[in-house]
Amino acid sequence: MKRELNKDKFGSYEIIKSNENVANMNACFILAVKNSLDDLRASVSSILNQSNKDFELIIVNDGSDQEGFDDYINDLIEKDKRVICLKQKNIGLTKSLIRALNETSAEYILRQDADDLSSPIRLEEQLKYKSYDVVFSRAIQKSKEIERIVPRKDVLNHISYNLLRFGNRFIHGTLFCKRSVLQRINYDESVKYAQDYDLFLRFLKDEKLKIGIIEKPLYTINMSETQISTSRKSEQDDYASNSCKSHFGSDSLLIANKKNVYKRFLQVYAELYKYLPNRKIEVLK
Repeated sequence: MKRELNKDKFGSYEIIKSNENVANMNACFILAVKNSLDDLRASVSSILNQSNKDFELIIVNDGSDQEGFDDYINDLIEKDKRVICLKQKNIGLTKSLIRALNETSAEYILRQDADDLSSPIRLEEQLKYKSYDVVFSRAIQKSKEIERIVPRKDVLNHISYNLLRFGNRFIHGTLFCKRSVLQRINYDESVKYAQDYDLFLRFLKDEKLKIGIIEKPLYTINMSETQISTSRKSEQDDYASNSCKSHFGSDSLLIANKKNVYKRFLQVYAELYKYLPNRKIEVLK
C-alpha cells in the first residue's frame, strides 16, 4: 500500500492507494464520508459490484474517527486496486468533492452519497449516453414509512431551468458528468450545503450543455436522520435560498421556504403558468 502526502488550497491530506493501483480508468466514482461505517460498507459494495468494471473509486475520508474505519479502508484498498482514499481533516462535502475531482484523470465522473446505493447496471446504463455532457437518473427513495420513485413522472417530463425556481429536481448521487465539464463549472467552495442545487442551476443555465435524465431508477436513496438533507435541513434551505436568489432575483417560489406546504403547492401551481419551461431536459428511455 502506498501513502503520499499532498497539499492544496484547502490544506494537507494523505493519498492512500494500492501498490498496483490502476491508472487511466474510464470513469471515477467520488464518495465523501465521515464515519457511518455500516452504511459505507453497503454503499461501496454497490459500486464495486458494477457490471462495467472500468472505473476507479475515490473515497474521501473527511475526518472520520469511528473505531474500525481506517482498518476497513485499508483492507478495501488491499483487496481492490481500483480504490483510492484521500484522508484529511474535516473540511466538509463541497471542498471534499473539489479535492477528489482534482485527483482523477478519468473521463467521466459519477457521484454517490455514502449512505446510498447504485444499481449494478448504473455505470453501464449511463455510459450509453456518453455523448451527453451531464446525465442524471431517477432514484428509489426509501425510508421506514415510504418507498417511491423520484422525481415523479409528471415532474420528470417538465424539468427545466425555470422549474428549478421551485427547488431542486435532480438527485445529486445520480450525477454522471464529463470531467472536463465539471472542472469548468465545478462546485462553488463557498456553498457549504445545497451545493448540488447551486451546481445544477449553473448546468442548466449553460445552453451549450447537453443534459438528460434516465427514466429508469438507477440509484437508491436511504432516507435517515444522519443525511445532511435531514440533519442540516435549516442550513441547507438557507444555502438553497441564496442560490435561488442569485439566479432568479428572488426565492419567493422556493417551496422549502414555506411552512404550510399544502398552501404553498396551491400557490405554486397557480403561478406556474408564468414560468413555462424555457429549456426542458431530455428524458432518456
